[in-house]
Amino acid sequence: MLKRKNLHQVMMALIFTLTATLMFGQSFYKTYNQRTPAFPYDLIQNSTGYKIYSANNDFPSSARNYYQINTDGSGNLTANQAHNLGAFSNRAITYRTKSGSYIFMDKDEAAGRMRVRIVNTGGTLLRTATLTFPAGHEAEATAATEYSNGDVLVTYYHGATWTNSFAIPQRRIRWARVRPSTGAVISQGSILSRRVDRFQARVGVNAVAVSPNGSIFLANIEEVPISQRHYLTKINPDGTEAWFYETATLERGIFRLEATSDNQAIYNHTQSREGVFKVNGPNASDFTISINMEGVFQRALNRELILPTNDGGAFIIVDGNESGTSFLKPTTLHVARLNSNGGVVAQNVITQVGNTTHKRPTAAIINNAGELIVAGWESPALNFSDARPFLMRLGSNGQWVTGGGGGSGADLEMSASTTNPNPNVWQATNITFTLKNTGSQSATNVQVKVNIPSGMVLQGGNEFQASKGSFSPYGNQIWNVGTMAAGASETIKLNLYNTNTNAKSLFAQVQSAGGNDSDSTPGNGSCCTGLEDDEAFIEFNGGGVTPQFPDLTGSDVRLSRTSATLGQIVNYSFDLSNIGDKKVSGDYRITARLSRSNTNPFFGEAAGVVNTGNTGLGTTQDVPGAITVPTNLPVGTYYLWLLIDDQLRIQESNENNNRIVSAATINITSGGGGVTRPDFTLNNLVFDSRTTFNFGESVRFTYQGSNLGAAYNGGILTKLYLSTDNQLNTGDIVIGQKTASTSDIIQANIPSNRPAGQYYVIARIDDGNAIAESNENNNVLVGRRITIQSNTTGGGGAIDINMSATPSNPNQWAFFSTTITARNTGSSTASNVKVKLTTPSAITYRGGMEFTASKGTLDWWNTETWNIGSLNAGQTATLTVNFFRLSANGFTVSANVTSGGGTDSASVNFGSAATGVNNRSAVINNMQNEPFAIVNAYPNPSTEHITVAVYSNEAQTSDLEIISLTGKRVFGNSYDLQEGLNEIKIETAQFQSGQYFIKMNPFHPYLRKIDFTKVK
Repeated sequence: MLKRKNLHQVMMALIFTLTATLMFGQSFYKTYNQRTPAFPYDLIQNSTGYKIYSANNDFPSSARNYYQINTDGSGNLTANQAHNLGAFSNRAITYRTKSGSYIFMDKDEAAGRMRVRIVNTGGTLLRTATLTFPAGHEAEATAATEYSNGDVLVTYYHGATWTNSFAIPQRRIRWARVRPSTGAVISQGSILSRRVDRFQARVGVNAVAVSPNGSIFLANIEEVPISQRHYLTKINPDGTEAWFYETATLERGIFRLEATSDNQAIYNHTQSREGVFKVNGPNASDFTISINMEGVFQRALNRELILPTNDGGAFIIVDGNESGTSFLKPTTLHVARLNSNGGVVAQNVITQVGNTTHKRPTAAIINNAGELIVAGWESPALNFSDARPFLMRLGSNGQWVTGGGGGSGADLEMSASTTNPNPNVWQATNITFTLKNTGSQSATNVQVKVNIPSGMVLQGGNEFQASKGSFSPYGNQIWNVGTMAAGASETIKLNLYNTNTNAKSLFAQVQSAGGNDSDSTPGNGSCCTGLEDDEAFIEFNGGGVTPQFPDLTGSDVRLSRTSATLGQIVNYSFDLSNIGDKKVSGDYRITARLSRSNTNPFFGEAAGVVNTGNTGLGTTQDVPGAITVPTNLPVGTYYLWLLIDDQLRIQESNENNNRIVSAATINITSGGGGVTRPDFTLNNLVFDSRTTFNFGESVRFTYQGSNLGAAYNGGILTKLYLSTDNQLNTGDIVIGQKTASTSDIIQANIPSNRPAGQYYVIARIDDGNAIAESNENNNVLVGRRITIQSNTTGGGGAIDINMSATPSNPNQWAFFSTTITARNTGSSTASNVKVKLTTPSAITYRGGMEFTASKGTLDWWNTETWNIGSLNAGQTATLTVNFFRLSANGFTVSANVTSGGGTDSASVNFGSAATGVNNRSAVINNMQNEPFAIVNAYPNPSTEHITVAVYSNEAQTSDLEIISLTGKRVFGNSYDLQEGLNEIKIETAQFQSGQYFIKMNPFHPYLRKIDFTKVK
């Protein structure tokens, strides 16, 4: 806001700013070689320099790319990060919060939903808030801004689609306050279209602002067939409308809006061939400052910034044009400094940055020294695809300051060499860049950008050797040399692999340097002109020899029979092909598996092996094989899978086509002289998500089962029991029953004649064994544990917890889960609720999916504390933790309330390991024949390092590799594993943000592979 002050205040402020100018440094104008449609929209100063945030959100149909440019205090580039946040359907706005997350909004008009999506820098969806409008309405997201506490204000509009039916569609602008940390909608409101006398074609919000007291300012627009109407609206913190007024009589529209400390709005607009700026509404005669700057700008104004100053005045920064230049192509920047009365203190035309490049300012700040810092974008031909960001430092009145600054006389020169300019495919090569300062003075903050072309990758673990400084091989690929004294020489050697036969060029250039270089400009070129001596490149010739590999695959699996009994032999044959470029030299095996799935070979059991080897090129038809149906296999329908070279003994050009499956199925029965029987089992028991119930309460239970044996068309009796333990005994009470199919619904009643406490819900199908089955031992399913309480609760917050496990007796080498339920049984809210989890060494967390929580989060790899937050009276929260069982010894998982109300505790006791064969409901199967497995990798996402937890059956050595999603090997090393649990810590600070997977040899796609995410 431009506050009115007396003349003495204005003069003192003016004297201060003019005096301070003498103490300020030299102006600069820096551009950054980031030629993308990415326009700076935010600029901040930190302790080391400046940060510029850019986005290509003017192109909603393309992938969302965000860029962060870090500079030192002189504008020299220190870091450059790019975040690809993925493509979104429909038109969406994009907003980056101060915490670093990103806000997308898009619509589903058919369903009447406006989705607010919060994603991280890697594009991973963190959470979603859903806003509504009438289904079928036309809708559009319009603007966003941020509250001081990090909440985000988003706006959108909706209304009936405009037609020629002379109906007046109802158009409404809505806003909502969303909390990115939880996805919760804190508050929301709306205003109806101001105009009801015409057809509204569109309404929307050009800009929004939030004042310190929570008031909202909306710069809203309404388009009608004849004209536009613009309004400035103030909304009180309670959602009521304070005022609005129409602005179309004086201006074309409000394009930038900011709230001041006294809860008013400061904004600017564009008016052709005039310099009219308005500050603070709603009364135009009282709050408008009109400055006719026609003599300065000469042509139409295209883009303006208004920046309030601490003394009550403001900067106005405008892209302008010299006389005769098209108004669409600004060539100069104009800056005016106003005092608190709206008077012009100074006005400057910035010509030192050249007159040939089109420039537009998009963000500005006043730095700690009182200087004006402006960010924007420039383009030689006003071509968005060729635009690049700039940063400019001006004086305290927006003037260009000369004199002082960095030293001169540095002269950086670069050359390149290689020992192998024509490498074969997958052959190693190298390139050495030599950088010299041949000038008479030092060059500071020297950075060299290396551009590695497609078709070349760095050697994992041996990427580079630098004589000085650091290099980010999997980050921005910048060599940070630092200071180079006069006459100094430094080198960096890059070790590479060639991956194809194409010719390619590897290029490097000095990206930034302090100290004037008379014959070069840092960061101004691209490969491969060599017009300046601060860049160099090597041309690697095409050609070379492509290595040859075999490629094993199979087809046409034929079965000798389509039905068999347990223990019976099934013969089969198939066609084995080598479609690669080289004969197989060596032995390998083909494993046969029986699986219930035709998409997953591991939903069943191994059934046989074919040992073969030395396979030539072409197809070998009718390769024979045989399987013996395992006697402990559950009866049912199975597919026959063949896994060729399942031990990965043969290096192939394609490892992803080695699995084939039969088209026909095999019906496996139990035998018994040809007499088959049904076999009923229960798979799931679903009921209310609560875990605490009252006496006499009616609860709806859904049981889900199946018949694994012969068909049965009659009704089957299923009963529900309450049990004090997880075993079905004669003393357990029936709470409901149903005679129906294997899956149905039972309406049960919680008894009122039982003691309060904890009970298991147990279901049994074919209760009483009325129907003869092939297996009578799989009819019982133990559900989760519940708490039965009286209908009244005590006063205050009181946290009660209970625990359950699924399965309750997991095999060794299997996954299992424990669920903790916390409920506030008191009459008031409990705050800062925390539950401590205690786990033994016999188990470890399941990698990649350690837990899910309905509320709060689990610090699983540090304190093992579930931080719930607050729980209202009667509110319940659940935490499901996923584990992997290492030991056959019994163990206990326990939990206790440590904060928030009470000290309740609960535990689950597990006995010795279950006998029998794991049915592979867990990913890791019986490990008797497997040497080791990766069971976890944490922290995930990773920033500085990743710890890989490996369980080994014996002492051995294994090679570990980290691969990017593009197939690039970014890390490799050999490790000695000890018997038991091993923890391998790997530094990831130099990795680029993105998805990676870790694999260990001998490779197994399920036992020795795990994914993780790297974030900056």
